Amino acid sequence: MPRPDDMPPSEDTPNLLGRRLTPEEIAFESQLRDALGNQERRQARSKFPDIAARSPQLLLPAAISLLESESHPVGRRRLYLQLMECPEFLIQLVQPQWFSREQFLKVCQALKEIDDLLDLRLARLVPGRHSDDYELPREVVLRLLDVLHTISSGPRLIQVIGHLANYPDERIASKATMLVGHRIRSAAWLQSHFLTTDARVRASVVEGLWGVDTISARKCLLNSLKDSNNRVVGNALVGLHLLGEKTVDQAVEHMLRDARPSFRRTAAWVMGRIGKPEFAEALERAAQDEDSTVREMAVRSRGALPAAEAVNGAAEPEQGPPTESAAAR
Repeated sequence: MPRPDDMPPSEDTPNLLGRRLTPEEIAFESQLRDALGNQERRQARSKFPDIAARSPQLLLPAAISLLESESHPVGRRRLYLQLMECPEFLIQLVQPQWFSREQFLKVCQALKEIDDLLDLRLARLVPGRHSDDYELPREVVLRLLDVLHTISSGPRLIQVIGHLANYPDERIASKATMLVGHRIRSAAWLQSHFLTTDARVRASVVEGLWGVDTISARKCLLNSLKDSNNRVVGNALVGLHLLGEKTVDQAVEHMLRDARPSFRRTAAWVMGRIGKPEFAEALERAAQDEDSTVREMAVRSRGALPAAEAVNGAAEPEQGPPTESAAAR
């Protein structure tokens, strides 16, 4: 299967796919165009799935190229809705061999401009409450949840993926908890997930509260400063900083002097995420720490200070065993 890196883009390269089509894909695109352009919708509906089933590995690049070739919004949406009648299109879309994380996000954002319900369509690919119809690999589900968190606003995903917060796979449960926690406004839900013994889940709940300015969210963030897990505390400090809590700077400097290396490492990470120049001296001292992971994080965060203007993006990289680290992303 051709990958984007195999054929570099050129001036006539489609923006979304990032490369030229192979001869086989060009031929397949022509078949798709004939099938989907059929004016007899009933005939096209029966013909298209058969074509897709014969060559699923050619479907995605050909379909993306076909969508981009249609300049009229009405025609593009008509093609898109016909593609949605074939589940294989979305299944191929989420496979990691086609796009990097950044490319996948760009494609999903472009498709969402055509169809505002794309996030719900993608969310239905993850394991359901009672069955897992598509049996996607764990890494694909994690990648899908990651992008859904970015492209979908508001609470409408909660009903579709909320059950994954209790999924047996800890990484999926952690990612789903973060996504739901950012959208839900239920103090009872937050409290119930804080009671779990799984530090991954607690850390994800706290990260999901970043930027949420409610009484219950602020209370949960403050209570999380007492957590036994370094990542939970670090995420709470970032969340409180985003809410303008004035005691954060003092708290993170105190954390940098903690006897536990994992907490000192997380404190250095928090300083880098907040990005205040005032942290430079403390990070320079931490760069001489006896623990190598603390030194590495301090150097990384110190180097980020001049360019740090806001707190957003990736959470602290996971290090150490699950009992001391936070949720794996």
